[in-house]
Amino acid sequence: MGLNTIGNILLKAKLGIYDNVLQQNILKELLDAGIFLLLRFSMDDLSPAVVFTALSAMRNLLFSEPDEASLDYYLGCEGSLQQPLLDVPYEDNDAKKIQEQKEQEAELKDFEIIQLDVLRGAERTNLIVRLGYILDVLKGPPDVVVDVLLRIARHSRVLAETIVSCGGLLRTVRDQLLTSHVVSSLAAGFGQPGYGEPSSKALRLMRVLAAHSRTIANTLLDKFNIMEPVMTYVSMSSPELPQIQGLVIHGYYLWQTLMSYGLASQSILDLFPILMRQLHFHVQLTSAVGEEATPSGHELATALIGVIEKACYIISSDRNILEPKPIFQLAKLVADCLRKWLTQLSLYTSEKPLWSCTKMVGSAFNCLAAVANCAKDQDSMESKSILEKIENLTYDAVIPFLSSPCLQTLLENLIPSSHFLNTEEAGTKRDPANLPSLGAMQWGGESLSPCLLPEAPHPLFSGLLRFIATFYGVIGSSSNKLQSLLLDSVALERYIEALVVKPLRSSNHWFCRQEVYMLHHLIALIVLQPALVPPKNKVMYSQLALRLVDLIQANDKHLITSLLPSTVFSSEFMRWGMDSVPLETKDNDLIEECLKRLPVTGSLYLDMLGVRFSKVPSPSQRISLTSLSKGTDPALPVDWPFAPLLLFYGQYNAQNRSRCSEQHTIEMVTDTLKFLYLTETLWPKSRRPLSVTARWCRLALVFLADLFLDENVSRYLKKNLDQLLLQRTKLDFSEKIPGLSSFYDLYGELLLQFAAVSYGDELFGAFLLLPLQQRQDPQLRRMVWGENAVVLRSLSTPICKVGVPLEEYLEPCERDTSLLSAYVVSIARGHVNERRCPVLYRVAVHHVATFTSLHKDHPFAISLQKQIYNLGNKKIQDLFLKYPASLQQT
Repeated sequence: MGLNTIGNILLKAKLGIYDNVLQQNILKELLDAGIFLLLRFSMDDLSPAVVFTALSAMRNLLFSEPDEASLDYYLGCEGSLQQPLLDVPYEDNDAKKIQEQKEQEAELKDFEIIQLDVLRGAERTNLIVRLGYILDVLKGPPDVVVDVLLRIARHSRVLAETIVSCGGLLRTVRDQLLTSHVVSSLAAGFGQPGYGEPSSKALRLMRVLAAHSRTIANTLLDKFNIMEPVMTYVSMSSPELPQIQGLVIHGYYLWQTLMSYGLASQSILDLFPILMRQLHFHVQLTSAVGEEATPSGHELATALIGVIEKACYIISSDRNILEPKPIFQLAKLVADCLRKWLTQLSLYTSEKPLWSCTKMVGSAFNCLAAVANCAKDQDSMESKSILEKIENLTYDAVIPFLSSPCLQTLLENLIPSSHFLNTEEAGTKRDPANLPSLGAMQWGGESLSPCLLPEAPHPLFSGLLRFIATFYGVIGSSSNKLQSLLLDSVALERYIEALVVKPLRSSNHWFCRQEVYMLHHLIALIVLQPALVPPKNKVMYSQLALRLVDLIQANDKHLITSLLPSTVFSSEFMRWGMDSVPLETKDNDLIEECLKRLPVTGSLYLDMLGVRFSKVPSPSQRISLTSLSKGTDPALPVDWPFAPLLLFYGQYNAQNRSRCSEQHTIEMVTDTLKFLYLTETLWPKSRRPLSVTARWCRLALVFLADLFLDENVSRYLKKNLDQLLLQRTKLDFSEKIPGLSSFYDLYGELLLQFAAVSYGDELFGAFLLLPLQQRQDPQLRRMVWGENAVVLRSLSTPICKVGVPLEEYLEPCERDTSLLSAYVVSIARGHVNERRCPVLYRVAVHHVATFTSLHKDHPFAISLQKQIYNLGNKKIQDLFLKYPASLQQT
């Protein structure tokens, strides 16, 4: 009873039912209370009933039904074969330090390991071995055992290899749950999967294991002969056997995973007649919409089409592995399917198409794009024939679809189904730190992530964009109508505008990748045919390209490699943003000067960011289909535009920064400042992940060497500062700045550098004066007037060159007694005078005079007046005590 109750509580907690009900995170509280060890010990009980109940509760603790259902839902979309990594990553990225942490963990007790990472605790307590015993000897519920194994396999490659090498475990799964025959009870439509009967969940486990590495994939093929049951299942694809459709679908996706390594590709020739028959079936009987349309039929077609797409990638990488001719014959039937489905969608207006339909049509577009790329390199009648078929399909079916009400309806769903525009809290908020999930179920437990909603059009739209781009690049034909119908869409324009001007949700969510792929294909299409972009939308698309760079995840870094040179570092593309610059601030000559250097600057950034050679590996070179650790983090740091400046700063220690004025360094810094000026000027409305203050801090790094004395460096520093000061009200030097442990340390270093080598440089002085505004932290003012008072004599920047109204330094009245005393002392000793230090002089006089005038009865005001009288200097006394009333109001 107790274990059942605990299991039900854990299940509801995973579904988010308690999110807004309980103040404390119940999952975290239960884990802290030792629930894992309680269930683990219960699984060792002598009573099978207790063991099975504890197993079920353990499944509810570790396994997330919404996550797994969403991953299955996502299958067939671009990138869906890649598997997430649900580990607890080590904080340090250094391999040596990680190894040291692992060695330290070996000394920890079980409960201490569990506090760090529940799944590493599972390995420590031999849970995998116990699961093998329950499955093989106790004959426990196989689906429950497989679910727990699946979650363990998703943790890391190490635990996946542990499952594969665990004596007899995988052999039991293979022999008992992946039999090569289909039991009559399942085929007849009744009965539940059990021992001796095939299980789609076991296929899912095999796919996740294979995705970890080529080595594991080879083991499954060679040691466990995994393709035997797969070929059996996919051969039985038939709508009259609904109970085995899960086996067929998961069989196809396991096959696709193996083909992603270039493995099991010859099986497509062995099954060629069956695949042809199945495609003929889909051409004749599978409908996109209407009464005959079924999600199961769509899923079967999507899975089959994905196999043909993977075969094309294998041929493109090495045509000696697979013969192209039969693949092109299969592709012709895919084109026939797509023609039928697009025609149906173009004529269908009664309701929105199902998600399974949009995924199916999108997979067909992706497949034919891969076929076209493959066929263009083949000189055969078959390749020419398929390219001609694709071209005819484009004119006969794709163009009419682009002008159909159905597509417009799908485009109108872009905003409500956008992950980035959604404001709800992510489901990962409920996760304990030591047991992460994908957070498919949003906080509150009422809905999935918007990109997983039935009306989400991303799979279809992404495939369509990719297909059109391929049509231009491969077929060589040109149909302005094909693209203009799409780019003229008002719904698409509203969506892009929202992405550009609104604050966006974080991109560190596994399921938002489809939206990122879609946007990347859109930008790629625009780059191919820029003339067809409506002039009024050019600024918007240029801003989108910059925002897209920040949305791409580390797993998809290869997208950066193609995106940056073609957009952000393209002179022509960047020039689109000129219309956004206000006429009163536009400096066309300066902007053109910066644009000319963009290609050179882009090459510099590709090297600095380490993305020049990032690409999707060919099947024969691929080593894994599983996410990187921290793979959903951004591909580039939020401050990537400042990367050369940060690298420059990091390369020199305090002793030699002042000697790093080599010409190539000056050129690097100048080119970087030119690019930064363009981003600040041409994209002023696009929201940036870095605050104005953070950008100020990174620009200030240039002053920590003598490069600021170079004429060109100084010029572009000044231009960048002017752009930042257009948003000066957002400067807040007390905010937490990413990548900076202490602003006060940075400011102190700047003050020392200014005192040492600045020669009173006015631009450097303007930078240093900005943190001294009255609304900023008084500690910064104390640093200048107190411990670093040596800089007072050199801060000679005139008021007109500070870039901030003088009132920002005068109001409100200073009340810090140490500062007021320092003002008097600095004036009295001549450290600050009106000619040499105009801003600081005015600040000191104003605040002392105003404080003594407004607070005459204040003890410190009285003391301050006495101090001024005791100076015995009539001029200074008059200065402070007879401060003109007119100036007090400034």
